[in-house]
Amino acid sequence: MQHLKIQRQSRAQFYLLDDGQSDTRRGIEEGRFKVENLTATLCFIASGLLGVMDYLARGKLTWKQAEQTTVAHLRLHGISEEEAKTLLAKRMPKLKRRGSVSAS
Repeated sequence: MQHLKIQRQSRAQFYLLDDGQSDTRRGIEEGRFKVENLTATLCFIASGLLGVMDYLARGKLTWKQAEQTTVAHLRLHGISEEEAKTLLAKRMPKLKRRGSVSAS
């Protein structure tokens, strides 16, 4: 069962890395993010997001704590606390549906 969980997380992390790369690159090019290593940064963001989602699902993290974690991640990449909180308050765009992550 643990192997299956790791396999699902690996696939989810792959999709997060793939989808997040263009947005993160654009943020770097526009001077909004301070990033030395794109791959390491994407792994950091994806693993943090997966951790927050897992803890929320298991009831080990409150929504307020999840929001604080998001603000902290943005601040680590050069976004001010005020702007991070403003971004967090915005309604997120709907994501395009991709193939579901299966257990195979």
